[in-house]
Amino acid sequence: MSDRRAGEQGPNMVREASLREYAFPRDAMSDLDPATIERLLHDAARRHGVTVDAYRDLIQATAEIAEVSFEVTLLVIAVFDKMPAGERNALFEQFAIIEEEAVRYGVSVASLIRIVLGGGDGKSFTRH
Repeated sequence: MSDRRAGEQGPNMVREASLREYAFPRDAMSDLDPATIERLLHDAARRHGVTVDAYRDLIQATAEIAEVSFEVTLLVIAVFDKMPAGERNALFEQFAIIEEEAVRYGVSVASLIRIVLGGGDGKSFTRH
């Protein structure tokens, strides 16, 4: 692996590394069983010093705002919670850049991402 490649931290690389490192398979969002959901809720509630019910309510409210499933929201937050601070900060910096570019072009963040990724077909016009 080249020095340049080893240092890259693009969004896909961060996601892949995070899911792998934290023992969540790539398609984990469709595979969360009730016991895993409860374990994630209990672990996170304990880490954040809140009750499981309060944490469950937070995840549900966040899922509704994001318009995604409870399981997806729980998994994404669990991965972010377990990311090293430096990796998490790098990802947030990338989000800020994406948001700035969306504003610059007068489109939503979701639209900008779809444009950059080639209309959602996974073929990027900007990747080399």
